[in-house]
Amino acid sequence: MESKRTIWAKVRPVCLLALLLSPSAAVADDGARFVGFWKGAIIFEKGAIEGDMVAEFIANPGGKLVGLCSLPVHGVTDKPLVDIKWNRDEISFVYKDDTGTSLVTLALSADGKRLSGKMQEKDKSYPIYLKRTSEEELTAKGSLEVLSADNRELRERFDKDAGKVRLVVLLSPTCSVCIRMARMIQRYLLEEVDDPRLAVYVVWGPMLEGDNQEVAKTMLTHLTDRRAVHYWTANADLAKLFSEPLKAESPAWDVLFFFGSGARWTNSPQPADYAHQQGKSLPLDHQFNGEKLVAQVRKLLPAQQAPK
Repeated sequence: MESKRTIWAKVRPVCLLALLLSPSAAVADDGARFVGFWKGAIIFEKGAIEGDMVAEFIANPGGKLVGLCSLPVHGVTDKPLVDIKWNRDEISFVYKDDTGTSLVTLALSADGKRLSGKMQEKDKSYPIYLKRTSEEELTAKGSLEVLSADNRELRERFDKDAGKVRLVVLLSPTCSVCIRMARMIQRYLLEEVDDPRLAVYVVWGPMLEGDNQEVAKTMLTHLTDRRAVHYWTANADLAKLFSEPLKAESPAWDVLFFFGSGARWTNSPQPADYAHQQGKSLPLDHQFNGEKLVAQVRKLLPAQQAPK
């Protein structure tokens, strides 16, 4: 996968090229504090509806602070930011697209590792936060394993990881809501719970027109933790199997299943719990929520101290 800097070295939009080459006074020390990669989310509904954001601020050759913004769930990549302003502890910028204009205002934490503030859209305001990250952390790790017809690779891995809390997640690679779930598992759970007794199996499958293995490969960037294993299944058999514990007629997808440390794979795996994003088609008390996700996992984790 090409890095952002490699892509930048190729043909760029004229507007971005102009930003990078425009003359300006040297960036002061306070501006340099914002240079680098940042990732986080726009909070529309805490733990439920959140829009991921990745921002990069760069000092161009003339010393001007410029930036790019990506909204991964919405397919927006490296959108130039407009009217960046900053002082020692605050930075603001304008994001523009076909739907309108948003003003983002952020304050830098004392340790320089976090930006928090709000995004203003006309008469609506939404909290937003970004954490300092790196290009390496934004790069997909691991690989996409193709499941056999009998799903033995997943079954064997599941039983091999006995003793761990395991999550089986069934998603479509072209469903924006599914992608949002993947990113919230990464952000709420895997970035906050650093416990080796946790394993996540993400199964991407052909639930919507356009779902295929090649598209699924690009999904690894949304859930990058080393404890997450990504699979591709060419059919809906696994989704049909997991519809049984839901007591649902349709195949299970956009659903996450929780398994305790003592669980073993059976012909019809019995989860300890589940969470979904299917609205009223499944019980609303099982609606997926990032904050609730962490609590559910902590409840299942063995009581003994995690190994260092």
